[in-house]
Amino acid sequence: MALFRMVCMLLDVRDSLQLLDRYRLAYPKTALCEGKADVLDQASGMAFPLVLKASSRQQSHKTEKGLVQLGIRDLDELAHAFDRLAYKSRHFELDAFVVQEQAHGAELMVGALRDSVFGPSVLFGLGGVLTELLQETAVRVCPLAKRDAQALLSETKARIFFQNGGFRGKKASAKPVLDVLLKTSKLMEKESVESLDFNPVMADEKKALIVDPRIVVQE
Repeated sequence: MALFRMVCMLLDVRDSLQLLDRYRLAYPKTALCEGKADVLDQASGMAFPLVLKASSRQQSHKTEKGLVQLGIRDLDELAHAFDRLAYKSRHFELDAFVVQEQAHGAELMVGALRDSVFGPSVLFGLGGVLTELLQETAVRVCPLAKRDAQALLSETKARIFFQNGGFRGKKASAKPVLDVLLKTSKLMEKESVESLDFNPVMADEKKALIVDPRIVVQE
């Protein structure tokens, strides 16, 4: 009997953002650029501070490889940051140089995966480096109702950001984060996505922005 083998691939940054647009999932103002002149031109219409990334499907952990520069305050800093990233990424096949307005707020994580038995599920927890450090996430099987999404917010230490006062000056509104969870559930129901990782989702009292989407699809 022949064995079925699923083939999956990681979406490049352009296709990832198009998928976010399809489900009206918000992300910071972003431009995909081919070179230094394009980066500087696109940045002239953005609000500083900026983030510059060298995006490659060969490197999913860009920060660890030095392929992300945060807190860029002006065009001169951006030019120097581009030179550093271009050198560090010289051996990688790049999708684009990504220039992005820097988002601020609580760092959260929204993820999803497709299980052979249970089907698609959505995950939630603290984002950034704390995701791997604490290994604490809450999970619900799709489709998510609003009460399921609300339960996700309450079941990990991330709930402190939604309480009065927040944590260390960072406070998040539940409504935009719930919106991300519910739209992620719809995406997993309708698309041939094997897994996704929105980490971090930067949330404050007005919005929740997906900073760095990582989406794996079935070919």
